[in-house]
Amino acid sequence: MTLFISATELRTTMQVGASTSDEVLERVSAAAQSAFLSYLKKKDDAGDLINYSDVPEVLEGVSALAIEFFGARVAPGGQSTGIDMAPTPRVSASIVRRCVQSYALQHMDAGSFFA
Repeated sequence: MTLFISATELRTTMQVGASTSDEVLERVSAAAQSAFLSYLKKKDDAGDLINYSDVPEVLEGVSALAIEFFGARVAPGGQSTGIDMAPTPRVSASIVRRCVQSYALQHMDAGSFFA
């Protein structure tokens, strides 16, 4: 799978140093891309496969989701703390779905609304 967001782009966006390896950033990017694309239409009206690698809103959404995934990876216990200092899950299905809806609603597969 060709990554939409490279390790270098992700490193620059998140301003993480060399202590985080490219392999880790690539895994985070691949996971975010896979999760994001799972909510989108696979084929257009003509039945042809859709290539989202150059769709700006999809690239932004994958980048935002990768940042969330990386944050969950480095947060203690994979959780962040809310304003009341109670631990809250960092990444959930609803966060992924909201990210997709925010960035690429027009590309969503109608069946994913009910998943």
